[in-house]
Amino acid sequence: MLLLMLLRPESRTVSTRQIAAISLALGGALAALAFGAGWYLAVQSKATLTTGQVPDWLELLLNNLRASLILSSGLVTGSLVTLFVGSFSLFFTGASFGAAVLAYGLVPVLTAGPHIPFELAGLVMASGIGLSPLPLAWFLLSGRDLPPRRNLVRLAAYSFLAMFTFFVTASWVEVEFAFPLADRLGP
Repeated sequence: MLLLMLLRPESRTVSTRQIAAISLALGGALAALAFGAGWYLAVQSKATLTTGQVPDWLELLLNNLRASLILSSGLVTGSLVTLFVGSFSLFFTGASFGAAVLAYGLVPVLTAGPHIPFELAGLVMASGIGLSPLPLAWFLLSGRDLPPRRNLVRLAAYSFLAMFTFFVTASWVEVEFAFPLADRLGP
């Protein structure tokens, strides 16, 4: 359907929904490929994991916001930072998670389960924000009219608000549910 929106325009004017849908699809694909490649490499190389101190809620939130800043900075750099630096960041996240599964079995999967939907939604949202210049450039080069600037600014503001909400929720769930569950299940 996304390909049809690109190849067969219904009208000359592009909607913010089209831009958002394509950006989120690109962000999701980037996140899945990079995370999956990292996971695969960790499993294939039988990576080892060193454990450290359990972080608190604010530390997790700041780490997630730092990652989202890197991923969404493609909005300013024409998607270059998102494609290169963000891909490596997601790749190493996948590798770390793969190493944790190798070291502890299914415990990391079970304990990470409650917060994964929120964190992945935030990362996909950040990737989509960072990759949004790509469909904008495509539509401009194809001669289609973009929506008014205020609509694009509103879309970006709502996207950042949703991303922040996802990360706050993910950090809270991880501290309040995932870490206590990991303590109960043990290594």
